[in-house]
Amino acid sequence: MYLVNERKLAWSTFRLRLSALRFLYTRILMQPWFDQEVAKPKERRKLPTVLSREEVRTLLDATVNLKHRALLATMYATGLRRAEVQPLKATCVAKGSSPRIENWTLSERASVRGSVA
Repeated sequence: MYLVNERKLAWSTFRLRLSALRFLYTRILMQPWFDQEVAKPKERRKLPTVLSREEVRTLLDATVNLKHRALLATMYATGLRRAEVQPLKATCVAKGSSPRIENWTLSERASVRGSVA
């Protein structure tokens, strides 16, 4: 824990060095490894940064290409990922046939979340 608390190393660096020590003890020195005495921390996940309404509006207004603007607006309104929005066709939007849209149309989904415009 000295590495994390005092030297301010990342958890991934700590786990890497712990694995190296375990390899040294078990494979090279042929000594038993003492799992119960060494902490096994889980990596702390960072939360994603959420854009404010003004930032989203600025992003959409700065997009000149109508197709790109529609893709960004769709991603924001529905919560879909890029890979899920990219293959969408106009017929998918009208019918709500995308797996994550859950048979809602995009306009219904946007009205539930609150629209940007």
